[in-house]
Order: sequence, then C-alpha cells, then structure tokens
Amino acid sequence: MRAGELRSEVEIQRFTSTRNAFGEVIESWDTVMTVRALVEPLGGKEVVYGNVQLAEYTHKFTIRYQGIVKLTDRVIFDGEVFDIVHVANIKQRNRTMEILAKHKTI
Repeated sequence: MRAGELRSEVEIQRFTSTRNAFGEVIESWDTVMTVRALVEPLGGKEVVYGNVQLAEYTHKFTIRYQGIVKLTDRVIFDGEVFDIVHVANIKQRNRTMEILAKHKTI
C-alpha cells in the first residue's frame, strides 16, 4: 500500500473501566492509537429498532498493520463513532489491515 493513499486520520479507541479514590467505577473510551487510513464508504440502510428509525452505514478503513486492534474497539473518523464488526490481516503478511465498521444515526 502506498503512503499517499492513507489520506485520513482515524482514532482507535478502547473501552476501559477504573476505580477512582472513592472506589467508584469510572468508565470511558481511551484512544489507543491515531493512524492514517484509506477510508471507503461501502453502503448504508435504514433500520427500525422498536419505534426508532436509524440510518446505518458501513465503512472500510485500511491501515498499516497494528496487531492490537480488537473487535471490542471502535473507530473515530471525522467526529463520528464507528463500531468495529470485522478486522482482517490482509494476506496474513502483517503489512496492512482492513477494519469494517458500522455507524448508526437517528
């Protein structure tokens, strides 16, 4: 993959929970890394959950290989939150990764 194709900056975030000085559980999303990515929109659809109609769309993020990306992480791109649904190590060569992620809006 050519470096010039990685035009967008994305954040990979991971959910964490810690305890403060009073013993309360503090839950947050922490940025694990910020990387350059090739971002490709793949499609979208409208989904109804109960009485709420949502627009759901999927993007593919291609990045240089990072062995620490998990399905429980999320991607922040252009101020939008994308939930990761698939992570692939392309050709098992540890050079590039494809991340499929979905974004839902009301």
